[in-house]
Amino acid sequence: MGKEFSMKKVISLGLALSLWLLSMTGCGGAISKPVPVDAFVLAEPDTPLKDVAPYDLSSDFREALWRFASKTAGAALENDKEKNALYSPVSLYFSLAMLSEGAKGETKEALENFLELEDPENLASDMQRLYSMMTGEHEYSEERLANAVWFDQGLIDTQGSAIEQSWLDQLSGHYYASVFASDFTDPDTATKMSQWVEDETKGKIRPEIDLADPLLQLVLMNTIYYYAGWATPFSPDKTMTDLFTNSEGKTIKLPFMQGVFSFTSAIVDPRFTAVSLPLSNGSIQLILPEENLEPEDLLIDPDFISDFRSREWESCEAHLSIPKFESQHKIDILKAMEDLGLADIVQNNPDFSAMIHVPDQPTFVGAITQETYIAFNEKGIEAAAYTEIRLVGAGPGVPEVLELAFDRPYIYVISDQAGVPLFIGIVRNPK
Repeated sequence: MGKEFSMKKVISLGLALSLWLLSMTGCGGAISKPVPVDAFVLAEPDTPLKDVAPYDLSSDFREALWRFASKTAGAALENDKEKNALYSPVSLYFSLAMLSEGAKGETKEALENFLELEDPENLASDMQRLYSMMTGEHEYSEERLANAVWFDQGLIDTQGSAIEQSWLDQLSGHYYASVFASDFTDPDTATKMSQWVEDETKGKIRPEIDLADPLLQLVLMNTIYYYAGWATPFSPDKTMTDLFTNSEGKTIKLPFMQGVFSFTSAIVDPRFTAVSLPLSNGSIQLILPEENLEPEDLLIDPDFISDFRSREWESCEAHLSIPKFESQHKIDILKAMEDLGLADIVQNNPDFSAMIHVPDQPTFVGAITQETYIAFNEKGIEAAAYTEIRLVGAGPGVPEVLELAFDRPYIYVISDQAGVPLFIGIVRNPK
């Protein structure tokens, strides 16, 4: 499903440069919010599609998202096994999809394969629908996305620009990205970039952004904010202190939410027990490994998450005890997914000439990082994610009543009403 852009919001590079020069001399008009102060706008996001429903997302593309989530989750979550870990597959997916739009040749093909795409030609329109579907605020839930690209203003000069206009058009028209140019040597630029992330994640993530690398050309960003209430809230009066055995084998006292869910579904497997709970926007699956297993023992299988979704769930009444917690996590994506070949794709002589072209200075990805936040309480779940890409130069039947205490490390998977894998996490040490 394509879209006609009769009213382009993308500013041509020549006009944009003129406006920037005028603003520098004090003769131009002020740029309205949300444009950061002293940031020069290369492109503004188009208006998202209206009335996009979950069924507008093709089953092939939804399955691609879940295959990607399943393939990458184990690698993303296995580092530092003493801490809680959280990963947003869809945030990384948006970031890599935007990167792939700026790639050519073998680099583009490899990124499309990494994204598990069977029909790459539809990627832009699929991402357009996905963005439009995921952006909304309701009485008991909120879901918001934001994309941005920040260029070093040194890439723009009076002779033209190293930046490909067609890529900017794609970012603003299908990914709803804001594109800025700013002085990376100005310490205030990093502060403004960090503030942009904080604003888009409603204060949950404020990254420390370092622009000191003189070869840094651009920073590509995606943020996600998600809040959903429990379909059946936990009563604060029933929250009680109990013991949680962490990944080190130590017991700690924590507040546990208690709830009885009369109409839910579960899987009882020799390796784990799982229960699915509805949220005001989507659902969460809680996966408790058997006592002789760790979450990593399940996630080491790259197909675990995708196979897990297709399992037959049985109806049951569930009596649950779940710890309250709040945590933050940061992942070095390139390091975590080295064995998956991502670093080779984006660092071994990649072709990003559809994005940027600087003569005699090849562009490659210097780093990919993701920061996340999650909180469980009696009302619901609040989560946020920020992904940054830096480009530089040179079994048995289920019982009628299931009693389950998540009092040792467990896995959780959060998806929204569109069936999109938003977050996958491991609770190892909730405190």
